[in-house]
Amino acid sequence: MLFPLLGNLTRDKLKEMGFQWAAGGGSGSTYLSKEGKQVIIRGQLSRDLTSLPLLDDTTVVDGETVAYRPRFTGRETIALADSDFPRIPRIEYYSMPHGRWSDCCPIEYVDNAVLKLAPWRTDHVHHEARILALLDHPNIVRLLSIVTLDCRFAGFGMEALDEIFCPLAATHQVDEQLPAFIQETVEYLHHNRIYHCDIRLGNIMVSEQGRLKLIDFDIAQTDVLAAPRTYIAHARHSLAISPRLDDLDIYMSVVLLHKKLCLREIGESVRDNQDLQKTALDSFRFYDANNLKVSDYFNNVSNRVHLSLRSHAVDSAG
Repeated sequence: MLFPLLGNLTRDKLKEMGFQWAAGGGSGSTYLSKEGKQVIIRGQLSRDLTSLPLLDDTTVVDGETVAYRPRFTGRETIALADSDFPRIPRIEYYSMPHGRWSDCCPIEYVDNAVLKLAPWRTDHVHHEARILALLDHPNIVRLLSIVTLDCRFAGFGMEALDEIFCPLAATHQVDEQLPAFIQETVEYLHHNRIYHCDIRLGNIMVSEQGRLKLIDFDIAQTDVLAAPRTYIAHARHSLAISPRLDDLDIYMSVVLLHKKLCLREIGESVRDNQDLQKTALDSFRFYDANNLKVSDYFNNVSNRVHLSLRSHAVDSAG
């Protein structure tokens, strides 16, 4: 693979130079990492990477200009009490080994863990860690550690997982696991008064053992009538019909099952509420017609949401 913005360097050549490619290479920036540090190339590379000194956490190359910046400046951490996150190990950021960085998102890959760090969306990262600390279920990504900076919250570590579309996932019959996985996970969350609010395929990953895991709890709520910020079209449609977050999770789960099991792109190119309404009703009909019920709780809420959708369709038509 060639990277035109990097002078047609190949991935293998970058690896020989000690760099790992994270993302980019299009019209914007290219993200690399080396020895636990991040390198951001703005536009066309105009320097020799082999002689580029890495003097801080992040090196930004923009034409002939090179700038350095730390990962944290002190404004992106949150005070921690000794009683916060009991039984979760704490690791100091600058005392730990460092691995490959992702692109602009605050993700670092170290051994068998993924660190989600707080320089970006600090409050969201802290909120997600607090939610994960409340949960203990094999279907949910495990919180492994709290990352600190000068004893303040700076992020968290979680188990490393693979994408649901990777070859590993294909060998473990994901489609067969999915109905039970979704329903058991949602029932567990709701029993503990946690509402994920963002259930979709992109937030399901797979472990090395082939077990599906739900991730990304950054907009999860503990109040069934809270108002999460979401830009997902189907989620906004669900909330317009019912403000309840248990209804939202079930709505999104049923749409997900329809999309994955039918291998269809559902809701990606909807034009208006009428399209959303139709695809949602199709999804609930699919759930009922294929007898996908595993959880009585899930099925009962599904029936309620389906009834609300049908009533809304009648009202809209009238």
